[in-house]
Amino acid sequence: MKQLFMLIFCISLGYTNAQETVTLFIEDGNDDAWQLFNDYTTPTGEMFIDQEQLSLGFDIWGGSRRHHVGLRYLNIPILPGSTITSAYIQFTSLNANQKSDKVYVRCEKNPSPSAFTTEDYNISSRVRGDTFVEWHIPEWQEFIPGPAQKTSNLKLIVQEAIDHPEWVENKPIVFLFLGLYIIYGPDTVLPRQACSWDYMGEMYAPFLTITYYEPASIGELGVENRMSVFPNPASDKFTVSFIDLLAGYYDICLFDLYGKEACKVHEGRLGHGDYKFKLSAAGLNLQPGVYFVSLSGETGNMVRKIVVKD
Repeated sequence: MKQLFMLIFCISLGYTNAQETVTLFIEDGNDDAWQLFNDYTTPTGEMFIDQEQLSLGFDIWGGSRRHHVGLRYLNIPILPGSTITSAYIQFTSLNANQKSDKVYVRCEKNPSPSAFTTEDYNISSRVRGDTFVEWHIPEWQEFIPGPAQKTSNLKLIVQEAIDHPEWVENKPIVFLFLGLYIIYGPDTVLPRQACSWDYMGEMYAPFLTITYYEPASIGELGVENRMSVFPNPASDKFTVSFIDLLAGYYDICLFDLYGKEACKVHEGRLGHGDYKFKLSAAGLNLQPGVYFVSLSGETGNMVRKIVVKD
């Protein structure tokens, strides 16, 4: 299996906050598949796991059928408690298609999802996560892995998978691309055709790229209990608390999901002891979203996530 890692470093006066990116590939022909679905006049759930294309979207010529796609990525190297900042799947188009389309993307609600089989409805019968993302697919040109073949940001559904209580590092994730019944009028509407693993292996099969922050406790054993943020989530006022800091110089900042400094909480020397910084999201001009409170100094480096809600 091939994995590509990239570290993006956000440096603030000696503090290094690492954001990691991993790219994963389909490893086997049983890990990408497509399924016909028609629950009206002629029910069908026929599965295809050994063809060179993945068929996706709406098919008016086949009797108003939907085409679903399932993708299974193995050994996701993300720890429980991580924060997903972005996730995309890049397809390579096999054929051109001039019509726009829309699909719903979900993750399978299963911390140990199995490979696909030829059993009917093996995609649509899987238990779906609560979160979905709409992917509005524009026109496709033939045999291109470009922006039109790249999904919407799937970070919310990946986060749901990572937050499953049974999730552990190196589990697989299954993505379900669910075609919709869409009425376009008299124009020809055919499903999308993308390259599968069976076309030429992982070279043209859809690949997954996830960018994320690891949980704050990684590499911080011995200091992880010295910092807390509460309440969390916070509507406005929240407190950042530190216990038993050693005397020394400290830099305390808030960063957004992209590693950009949102505000400075403290910069300078602190004596030995406990500290509480009472903050206001409105006073700091923080918009609703996810932030990271970081401390760098004599006691060590610590990070905690804070969610600011409406």
